[in-house]
Amino acid sequence: MDRNDHEARIFARTLSPLKQMEEQAAEAQRLFDRLLEAPAEQRMGDADKAQRVLKAARTMYDRVSDSSRQLAHVTWMEGKVAAFTANLEDAPGLLDTARKAFVQQGRLYDAAFAGLDLAAVLARTGRLESLHFIIHDVVEGFRADVGQVGVLRVLGSVESALLRGRRAELDDVIAAATKRLRRYRRNPLLVFEGMTASMRPASTPLGVSA
Repeated sequence: MDRNDHEARIFARTLSPLKQMEEQAAEAQRLFDRLLEAPAEQRMGDADKAQRVLKAARTMYDRVSDSSRQLAHVTWMEGKVAAFTANLEDAPGLLDTARKAFVQQGRLYDAAFAGLDLAAVLARTGRLESLHFIIHDVVEGFRADVGQVGVLRVLGSVESALLRGRRAELDDVIAAATKRLRRYRRNPLLVFEGMTASMRPASTPLGVSA
């Protein structure tokens, strides 16, 4: 075996655990997506499987340096599964830990999604008073650009519902905010949707000079 082949095999062995961990994290995400659509009798089985996959992924990532991004995502998925299975004792801490990690890592949209997930859980327990702490972290942790504008608009829609006392509607408000955030993530410029029409001057009547 020549030196190049030897180094290639070492490199492959190094990447193999990382690839395996990435596949486990992806499998956990797929399982969670299935939870949202599965019939009731299938959901708990999928949740149990997702928890096992996440536990294995965490164990492997814990052994790898520079895996903070992956661990933050695993923590987020753990929080989402905990919320889905009504483990409202662990879900808030897991989701907030993931949210703070995303802020530190500069992951604007992930931080916002985790913040909305956290808001949904706190609303279910009657402990959601304000999104100020989430909004504050977005303002302080990310540069002022079109992405931040969109995120703040989405979070502001939930905060507005809270200020108006629309607590009975919070589930629907947060679901709508999450859907809107997905659109902004795909195309941040959608934040300006509808604004250009409202800013356009009214048409000048025929025969009247501008």
